[in-house]
Amino acid sequence: MWLQQNSFWIYAACTILIYSAILDIAWMIQHDRKLKGLKKLRLKIDIAVFVIVIILQFIISGMIVTKLTSDLTSQSKKISQTPIANNESEKPADDNPNRKEIKRELYTITVPRNFEDLHKNAMADGADIGMGNFVKEIYVQTIVESASDFADNMSVVTYCKLAQDATRETVDDMKLTQLDNQIVKNPYSYDKADYKITASYDNLPVVYYMRCVKHDDHYFIIYSWTLAKYESRNRSTMIELTESFLIKSKSQET
Repeated sequence: MWLQQNSFWIYAACTILIYSAILDIAWMIQHDRKLKGLKKLRLKIDIAVFVIVIILQFIISGMIVTKLTSDLTSQSKKISQTPIANNESEKPADDNPNRKEIKRELYTITVPRNFEDLHKNAMADGADIGMGNFVKEIYVQTIVESASDFADNMSVVTYCKLAQDATRETVDDMKLTQLDNQIVKNPYSYDKADYKITASYDNLPVVYYMRCVKHDDHYFIIYSWTLAKYESRNRSTMIELTESFLIKSKSQET
């Protein structure tokens, strides 16, 4: 609806009209107390405009409040309706009550306790886990793929480049920086490759931290991201997410 889409500008225009009408009425009363003819008609028009605009402004205010409430309700529904996979379980991380451990059949990852599930429409195709903090604008996803779907003995770096090529199709101005173990630790000595990616998504600068892991007959990707303007505050959490990824031993797999 055109009126709803432009409600802010209409509200601003109404405010200007109200003040103009008030000033015009005050000027006429002050300078000519005996209003006759056209001046009297002008006063009546000013008063009518004042009343109509006040009513219109009240209606627009209601529309703005209704739209804000609708947007918040819609976002809440999306979050609450997020499907949770049957093989997921959560428990507090043993060494930190502010973290929770997310389990999958082949691996676990530890995330902040205030992370919520992403709606499936916000997740990449084939993503296994998608979670984030919507207030702090920090998110994480994991992807698991069978090694049998790729060339024999493909290196983890080559696999990671394939995944990056897929990412490049959805963003603009993508730039890669390979990270070493001094920046993102490798506590479990995995065959892995780490990258920082900067790009623009829907004209918003974003930063990704990406780890690719090759283990037995699977490849894994751990993707965390945030808006570029929040990188400094979210960087340590994104690195912790990456480092917490733990592949289960054969005896632990369910």
